[in-house]
Amino acid sequence: MSKEVLDKIKKYKTAEQAVLLSTRRDLEKDEMDYLSEIIQSYEMEWPLYIGIVFYNRLNGIAYRNNLNVNGFPRRAMFNLRSAYENMYKRAKLHCEEISKINERFEEEKISFAFLKGSVLNTIYYEFGERMSNDTDILVGERDLGKVDKILKAMGYIQGIFKNGEIIPATKKEILFARLNTYETFPYVKKMDDKNFPVHEIDINFKLENGKSGESAGIMLQRTVQLENEDFHIRTLEKNDFLIFLCIHHFREATMMYKIIEGDDLTLYKYLDIHTFLNKTTMDWEFFVRKVKEYKREKEVYHTLWCTEELYPGTICEEVFDLFKIDDVQFLNEYKGKENTDITYEWKEEFYKRVFDEKRKFEAMENLKSENERFKKIMKELKGE
Repeated sequence: MSKEVLDKIKKYKTAEQAVLLSTRRDLEKDEMDYLSEIIQSYEMEWPLYIGIVFYNRLNGIAYRNNLNVNGFPRRAMFNLRSAYENMYKRAKLHCEEISKINERFEEEKISFAFLKGSVLNTIYYEFGERMSNDTDILVGERDLGKVDKILKAMGYIQGIFKNGEIIPATKKEILFARLNTYETFPYVKKMDDKNFPVHEIDINFKLENGKSGESAGIMLQRTVQLENEDFHIRTLEKNDFLIFLCIHHFREATMMYKIIEGDDLTLYKYLDIHTFLNKTTMDWEFFVRKVKEYKREKEVYHTLWCTEELYPGTICEEVFDLFKIDDVQFLNEYKGKENTDITYEWKEEFYKRVFDEKRKFEAMENLKSENERFKKIMKELKGE
């Protein structure tokens, strides 16, 4: 596999290759030797490498992996080590708080499942390898009232954390989030620890805006408890967990405002898929059947394809064949507004734009036409 991996990543710049190799799981000897070779070459740009790993939240795993790589400069390792030590403390505190919430929800027989980073941090990554900014939990819509009481009893407030203080949300803001999005207004709690100053919880009750909660309800009927030596956590069955992760990443990768914010192709999202699959045995035929039942072929295919482009060897070609998708033009498109069918085509190939922050300027050009289209729709609705 190592020759195939190296052949596929050589289209990237030297520093970009170093990022992708130094964040892979279970580097083979040939891959490690090649990484050692390129980081000692004249083409290696260390400011670019450090910038990429920090901006894309890959610095924790990069530090752990680079401990075993010959030729990695002390100056770069110092920056990575300092951040890793803080992330280690934060991740431990985060997992301890998650465990408390998990226990309370179990006691109250809530229909729930922890999602995304909370599960990945607790089960799939070592402390310090990954950092989460918040905690996502999928909850049955009927249990939202009970969840609200539990979290408030634990010291959480619906609001935002700003300048060291929590600003409570208004009733109007809370109601708007409930009626118009797939999640409640965030719950926040001051933790009184410099490494973990605040904990934010996003309670999801649907998979996305504009959709019913039916698919989420089906997923909540098949939750499982995962355990390690220190923690246990309730989450989605592995196929549902991966499907949910793929849907979330697709939405952000193709959403115009996420592109303009520069948060559409943040690399840690695809490292998460790579890490999850590295540590999970999948029945791919069963998985693709589940994807088709949810009618989410495009979203899942897109995320898996991007992951394979960045971390070759994660998903074999036969898996993509199972989807039986003939037209893959959507891999090079993004949406104008969420919940519309209007799309725009990227001018650059994926491997060129994924490391290029200037891609947002291309989307900003189309934002103007989106705003004009929205104004026209509003005028028509008003009968002007």
